[in-house]
Amino acid sequence: MGKFILFYFILFLSFSNLAKAEQNPGAHYFSQNINTGSVQVVFPQTSNVNGASIRTASLYSTNNAEIALEANYPDGTNRVLFLIIAGPGSQNAFGNIPDSIRLPQGVGLSVIANFGFATVAGASLLTYDLF
Repeated sequence: MGKFILFYFILFLSFSNLAKAEQNPGAHYFSQNINTGSVQVVFPQTSNVNGASIRTASLYSTNNAEIALEANYPDGTNRVLFLIIAGPGSQNAFGNIPDSIRLPQGVGLSVIANFGFATVAGASLLTYDLF
């Protein structure tokens, strides 16, 4: 009985992964090196009229830098959606969001870089949809 349940569980995981593999990568693309202490706007709040979806996001950080994907809300608050931190020295960090992130209308998106010991703190590659 246990092998039977395990078989169906593995089969379920296989089909769920196939569905995710065919997911729309997003109509818009953002690729940018991020300088230390800078903010790169992916899309402003005014562009997000009916909501947005971040389909894929990969962040790379180097030289003790923090790279963050940040939602910019109309009330002036900024909320970190995804963060990676490189270790000291020449250590690097790389990360991908595990699933799509849905943003409500009127919320902008930016990538920020804090700290770091070099001019370029890292890079970001994103695909997204604006509805």
